[in-house]
Amino acid sequence: MCGGHGARQPYALRARAIPLFILVLSLALGVGDAARAGEATEDQDEAQGEAEAEPAEGEAEDEPAEDEAEDEPAEDEAEDEPAEGEAEDEPAEGEAEADEGAPTSSAPTTRVVVTDTRGATQRTHDAVGATTVIDLNDPAIPASATVADVLAGIAGLSLRRFGGPGDPAFVRIRGSTARQVEIFIDGVPLDGSDAAVDLSELSLDGFDRIEIHRGQAPPELGASAIGGVIHLRSRADVAPTPRAKLAFGSFLTRRASSELGFAGAVPGGLGSLRLSGSYEGSRGDFAALSTNGTVYDDTDDAVLPRANNHHDQIEGGLRARVELGPLRLFVHDRLFWRSEGVPGPQYAAASVADHAVLDELIAGSIEGRASGAVTLLADGSLRVRHDRTRDLRGEIGVGTQDRSDLATRASFGGGLRLEPLPWLALLPSVRVALDAFTPTSLLPGEGKDGTRRRAGLTATVAASLTPWEGRLELAPAVALRVVDQRFLGSIPFQDTPVASGGREVLVEALPRLHVALRPVPALTVRAGVARGLREPSF
Repeated sequence: MCGGHGARQPYALRARAIPLFILVLSLALGVGDAARAGEATEDQDEAQGEAEAEPAEGEAEDEPAEDEAEDEPAEDEAEDEPAEGEAEDEPAEGEAEADEGAPTSSAPTTRVVVTDTRGATQRTHDAVGATTVIDLNDPAIPASATVADVLAGIAGLSLRRFGGPGDPAFVRIRGSTARQVEIFIDGVPLDGSDAAVDLSELSLDGFDRIEIHRGQAPPELGASAIGGVIHLRSRADVAPTPRAKLAFGSFLTRRASSELGFAGAVPGGLGSLRLSGSYEGSRGDFAALSTNGTVYDDTDDAVLPRANNHHDQIEGGLRARVELGPLRLFVHDRLFWRSEGVPGPQYAAASVADHAVLDELIAGSIEGRASGAVTLLADGSLRVRHDRTRDLRGEIGVGTQDRSDLATRASFGGGLRLEPLPWLALLPSVRVALDAFTPTSLLPGEGKDGTRRRAGLTATVAASLTPWEGRLELAPAVALRVVDQRFLGSIPFQDTPVASGGREVLVEALPRLHVALRPVPALTVRAGVARGLREPSF
């Protein structure tokens, strides 16, 4: 957080969970009362009249499967004591036993299963790479939480934040730069002509989980990120429970969001529709330290309100999915708008500089199973982003500026998933990406600086091998990356081409290999090596 005192997060109303030991105690007492009263559940009523099979002498009775109730003895038939050499049935893990003082009778007893679902953040040990999955439906996550809040504290991640809620936030993985981390939304990359992805522009609404891949990415994403991948995912095939959230806090910080959807039968198959929307705003005038531009002299330091730090933003999302036999079609549309002040450094705060952005992402994918071992994949996306920056007093830059920048990115890809053997999967794929960036100055006498364009082709062959009954997993891959930079233009105020080293066409081979060894179920040893590539920014 930049500058001394940090902004407080908005307060959110949430119910307090009942302690687990109180819940178990109350359930246990309820079990005893039910046994003494001779009450029976619907499933036990159906089980009455069926004889319970006795185990042979010297054999142990079968233990009930986890979360399943044992068959009750037939009516008017007393439970026999286990014969010599026989083992008594023990309750499955997570089940509560009835009180020892409860009388033994032929009436069926109620078995209660207690499950603790509070562990929302989990490490996925069955992945070949270091992966963490965060369940966003966990009630412990407050309504005021942002993507940056959820990612904070995750091992291997470093968050850089420039203020309070709504201010820019960027993530780094294992010492990488923020630009070396790729952000995906339902399989669609947000990276393009921009530098690093600002996490403050992403809302948690409409998503079910966040996957964090350190140092590698799943083959189906086709990513070659140097640092890793942050993947926000939603379950389009499950209709969310209609809900609305409201939050209000200090510095006039406010949030409102809603979500609803449908999932069910459609003509010819199954379909689902999911809609989400959110609003967020803040005055942002929290107290922050000003060094007055003298870092090593604290005699002129002062704590001042943060000026020109207000923001308002709206985000809407639509996700639709149709499943027609072996075909699955997925459509995603995200619209984002934001208007904010640009505060500048605390010792020389700006007063009127502002910035606005309008960003829309449209994506679609289709998946079809040609046979039991062959799956066809294809996807496409179009992203259009318009940024408007005004600094008519020259408060945050060199001279005055009034710029309108337009960035577009079109991406198309296709591939196969071949499973010739139970322990072998092959994933060949091809992806084409087209980027364009048009900076325009709106000051009198100035205009467009010219459109810069870049084209990229990536051909990848990846594999997944799980020999030795899954105890060893290998994920080799090799990608051929071709980037055409002949139309990038030159650096402003210079004649130097943007393409580094004068290489107008880049051709790079990007191999990678990740290995996971599981000698015992409780231990996973991982290792990986990879070569990555990041094109120059516009």
